[in-house]
Amino acid sequence: MKSHSTGSYIPTANEFPAHWAEADAALLAGEPGVIPSGFNRSGLLVLRDAMQADLDNVQDKFNDLQIVLGSLELQKAALYQMMTLFLSVMDGYYVNTEY
Repeated sequence: MKSHSTGSYIPTANEFPAHWAEADAALLAGEPGVIPSGFNRSGLLVLRDAMQADLDNVQDKFNDLQIVLGSLELQKAALYQMMTLFLSVMDGYYVNTEY
C-alpha cells in the first residue's frame, strides 16, 4: 500500500476499509472495531471523502493555473510581435541619421 503520488492516495485509502472489515471479522467476530482514540471505520470513510474533495479542489486550481499560464504565453507572443513592429517603425524614422 505505498503512496507514490497524489494519484495513488485515494486508491490506497480505498484499500483500508476492506482491510478494516477483514480485521473486524477475523479478530472481533464481526463486531465493529474502534481504535483507542475512538476512531472507527466510518470515520475513516469520512476522512477519505474529505481527502478526495481536497484533491479535486487542488486539481481544479492547477487547471486554472495552466489556463492562465497559457494565456500569458499568448500575450507574451503578441507583445513580442508588437515590439518588433514598433522597432521596425522606429528604425525607419532614423534612417540616414547617426542613430
